[in-house]
Amino acid sequence: MTPMRIIHFNDHFFHRVPFGLARYSHELFRETRAQVDLQVLPVGIWSNLEPAALASLCDETGARLLRGGRRAWASSWHFLGLPRLEAVIGDFDVLHICGPGYRIPTRQPIVVTIHDIGLITHPHFFSPQYFWLFRGHMRDLLRRKARVIAVSQHTANEFRRVFGSSLEIEVIHEGVADIFLKPVEPARVEQARARIGTPFFLSAGSFNPRKNLLRVCRAFASIADEVPHSLVLVGARGWDDEEVWAELGSARLRGRVHTLGFVDDRELCALYAAADALIFASLFEGFGLPAIEALGAGCPVIAANTTSLPEVVGDAGLLVDPLDTGAIAKAMRLIASDAVLRAELAAKGRERAGRFTWAAASDATGAVYRDLARSA
Repeated sequence: MTPMRIIHFNDHFFHRVPFGLARYSHELFRETRAQVDLQVLPVGIWSNLEPAALASLCDETGARLLRGGRRAWASSWHFLGLPRLEAVIGDFDVLHICGPGYRIPTRQPIVVTIHDIGLITHPHFFSPQYFWLFRGHMRDLLRRKARVIAVSQHTANEFRRVFGSSLEIEVIHEGVADIFLKPVEPARVEQARARIGTPFFLSAGSFNPRKNLLRVCRAFASIADEVPHSLVLVGARGWDDEEVWAELGSARLRGRVHTLGFVDDRELCALYAAADALIFASLFEGFGLPAIEALGAGCPVIAANTTSLPEVVGDAGLLVDPLDTGAIAKAMRLIASDAVLRAELAAKGRERAGRFTWAAASDATGAVYRDLARSA
């Protein structure tokens, strides 16, 4: 039997930082390519990889980066509706837009994964131009009868609220990469602890306003005199993060906060294993990969009680109002002072994370491809 040819379209597949949409793209590709009746080809029009790393990625995966640049392709597709993707890369059976951003002309069946609709529900966190692009792209996809996958029930509910309550949406949760489920060597855990020099709380993610780092820093500052802990921040700088950096420079936090920037998965695993808790009080998430990855690594989680995070964390973590600095501080104080609670949450977290696998996500997504191809 000839395998179905599936296009995974997502520029984040070609991104040098393997988090968020890039994580989704790579993990889904890795699992789906193992299904013998599917032939999966990653395609994109933008990359920030160095030429050698890009060439290696394409050689290893068969991925194709279309030459010409994102602006030229996106403009032609948006305004002219040409060229169709099949005219560029050859025939295929299903186009899976793994991270929507702009129109992609094709006559073939389309699947689109919705990670969140923050551009519409929380527009103050984004540039206004992206609001109109995203909304227009979504309406175009719905007119074309695209099959919609949402990464959480919360995201599905929000999508229906905005675009139509009767829409059929397949909820397929993201998974936990294997590296976060494997025990970390004790020596590496001790090395991570020695690097910080004190017990610590961890925050993982960009410094963008929606990640709520300003309240996290203020919550930590309010208990800094009560606990021996440090606060460790990993992730890239974001836009509009000046208030966070001003808070980090305040006298009450000086010497108590470590900003490590980008760390790779191996180092992140060691930090999860060494931390007393991950603080993930984000103002909105479509899923929340750092939370479930930390749970998989046995790291207790303090998470926001809003959007998708209760669905992901369940009763395996402490849920707090992300707008209440006092509530965040109270949870941090509790974690810092109760080793038994930390052990209980670590055990619950590992069990919870075991329910979220990329193999299951791939199987469910493959079923969507087959059903769509049969009905086309």
